[in-house]
Amino acid sequence: MKRFNIIILLLCAVTLGVQAQGLERGRRSMVDWGFDLHSHGGWELPDLQINVGGSYTTGYQFNPNFFLGGGAELTFGVTMPEINLPIYVDVRTDQNWGGFTPFADFRLGWQLTNEASGHGFYCSPTIGYRFLCGKNGNGLNVGLGMDVKGRYSGTKTTTEYNAANNSYSVTEIETNNIFAQKYQANFVFRVGIDF
Repeated sequence: MKRFNIIILLLCAVTLGVQAQGLERGRRSMVDWGFDLHSHGGWELPDLQINVGGSYTTGYQFNPNFFLGGGAELTFGVTMPEINLPIYVDVRTDQNWGGFTPFADFRLGWQLTNEASGHGFYCSPTIGYRFLCGKNGNGLNVGLGMDVKGRYSGTKTTTEYNAANNSYSVTEIETNNIFAQKYQANFVFRVGIDF
């Protein structure tokens, strides 16, 4: 019984003593670069949508493990013409488990896009690893996640690929329901810095 109490006491001390490296209470900002991709039916290039871009998030680090802030992301379509601008609230936890420093990030907000794509709900959970860079507490973040976008649009957009002349054609049809919703899930890879 005495060993059990000592083990519980040690586990509590370790859990309460866990802090993310280099993170102190106060203002914190992050800049990320990355790409996301999703498929329109297959995983060959004509069906694959690739977006590249970056994001800026700023907020408050309440303790070494909890961050709350807001930001914006701007991405451009590489394989198809598309511009995305999500505005979001960001909740993040940074951990330090004996030198192993993972993080989990959750962005929730509203997706603004060019007219053809519509606009709507935006959600992006990400998990990754934070590398401490130098003595000033800055970090390099590498993460994998998902963007889930709900789009509302008064038009239905169809994109067709013509293999003969290697081009896309976009057709827009007005819908009767101005709030027609569709969801799109993208795999996301992000690399960034925090300061």
